[in-house]
Amino acid sequence: MRETAGFALALLMLSGFACAQELTGWGAELASRPAHPIRVVPPDYPAQALAQGTKAAVDVTGKVTAGGSMQDATFRSSTDDPAFQKAIEDVLPYWIFSAEVDTRICEPVASEATVRVWFEIVDGKPKVSVSQPVSGKPYELKRESGRKFRVEPVRRIRVKFPREGIRKDIGSATVIALSRVGADGTVQSIVFQNTRVDDSFYAEAKAALRRWTYDIEPGALEDRPFLCLEHSLAFKLLD
Repeated sequence: MRETAGFALALLMLSGFACAQELTGWGAELASRPAHPIRVVPPDYPAQALAQGTKAAVDVTGKVTAGGSMQDATFRSSTDDPAFQKAIEDVLPYWIFSAEVDTRICEPVASEATVRVWFEIVDGKPKVSVSQPVSGKPYELKRESGRKFRVEPVRRIRVKFPREGIRKDIGSATVIALSRVGADGTVQSIVFQNTRVDDSFYAEAKAALRRWTYDIEPGALEDRPFLCLEHSLAFKLLD
């Protein structure tokens, strides 16, 4: 196993940390983004279809659970060839979804979602791609009137790579946290999307994010008891 001293933590957070890649949203912004895949094992291009030059677009519709998996999937394909559906069915259990967030409780919930998979041939080579929603903009928190409010973290506690992850020789992990932030700018609670990582990463993220504080522009909460903020954290050990 590598020595601890040889490791460095690259923490990429969506918006204002080292790499300025932390995306924070609440209310309508989070609710408007449907459940979507965040980790995809691409299906193989059916060999016979590739040899015949057959392309396809397949819509996959099912219930995305609060735990981030798709159940009861149905398929609608642009071609009658069942091989494309079979190729997706083989890998769908390994896909990880970011579930829809109910901002009234700031927790992931089950919902229906549709993902389109394209099977294309480009320059004689197979290409498989999966649809993704359009990302929001950092720190632009909206309500129905369209008014945007500033929410700025004024105290940040660095999230460290967990020692348990180092001990287990885990090279990388992704954590998506949902923070309830009250009117006084303190974090009331933290819950997570299920990204199927070691529990030590959730624990490390929770311990740090729970101690963050925010400067919230007056009027941002309206009649809500809290804001629902999302943080995406990518952990990586550097050689």
